[in-house]
Amino acid sequence: MVNYRLKSIIVFFVKNFPRQLARTELVKLVYLFEYNHTQTFCEGFSGTKFIRHMHGPYASEIIDAVNELCNEGVLSCQEYPTIYGSTGYLYKIKDDELALEYRLDDEQETIGWYIINETRSLGYNDIIEKAYSTPPMVTIVKEEVKWGFKQIGREINMAKKKPLLKFSEEEIEEAKKRLDLSSRGSDEDYYEHYLEQFRKLEPFRRRATSCLLK
Repeated sequence: MVNYRLKSIIVFFVKNFPRQLARTELVKLVYLFEYNHTQTFCEGFSGTKFIRHMHGPYASEIIDAVNELCNEGVLSCQEYPTIYGSTGYLYKIKDDELALEYRLDDEQETIGWYIINETRSLGYNDIIEKAYSTPPMVTIVKEEVKWGFKQIGREINMAKKKPLLKFSEEEIEEAKKRLDLSSRGSDEDYYEHYLEQFRKLEPFRRRATSCLLK
């Protein structure tokens, strides 16, 4: 029996993505979710372990979870022939009531919606490239280029972070000059909006700070 949390991530993406997702796309979206969750909360959500596969990050547990959801009647699977002569798979929600059994908490939904907003306009290959662009995969690919072979089967270090950006005083001053504050409305409107956003992000800020101090 595949874990509930992994199934909840899958159902979220299949239900909310603006088009049907192919199997490879779904795997990459779950990877992006788990990567961003690890960066935000210092740990993955579902415990899924990803490895370096021929086409980027991969976890066989995701396929097992998708198959179980199809067997449960939560998802339906449509097969189609690919241009490479193999069989592709597209998924959609089959039973909305059954799908309600698999729900993310608010914090995880926020990460899920962030991933969707980042990828909703991307095509099949672009989503794969998005996964390749994450620091864990960039590190692996750089090592592969150096050593001359692919590290198929290597577990991906999801805790790998982006390097912190550093700016000179001159760059900071130039950035200030480029800011146009004339269209922000009154000071009262501006600070009301600022406080609203601050309150929404406060739980994530506390978790991120805690993560950095570990």
